[in-house]
Amino acid sequence: MAPEQFSKQSYDPVKAEIYSIGMFFFHFMFKAFPFETNAGNDVTARSSDFIYNFENSERNRQNIKVSRTFLDLLAIMMKYNPKDRATIEEILNHKWIKDNYITLMNSS
Repeated sequence: MAPEQFSKQSYDPVKAEIYSIGMFFFHFMFKAFPFETNAGNDVTARSSDFIYNFENSERNRQNIKVSRTFLDLLAIMMKYNPKDRATIEEILNHKWIKDNYITLMNSS
């Protein structure tokens, strides 16, 4: 769930889904959730620094390493403020998506 979904105010469902997809990507790659508590109350969720720091943290118990471009993608998808969060177009044009989509397409 995106941080804004914890408030009782209206929010942009597309921006909330982008955050949620970022959480899914994060969990898929690291096999862990980025926060110990829910994102609405966790101060670390207010900064995308946790994304870059997680790889070297004790919470990365399996010592999984990912590319910097993947971390950059997560950072733009999981911005705390939905106004700062990436759009679908920005995600689809991101280097990690383009590079990996081409790789997947060539392998089929």
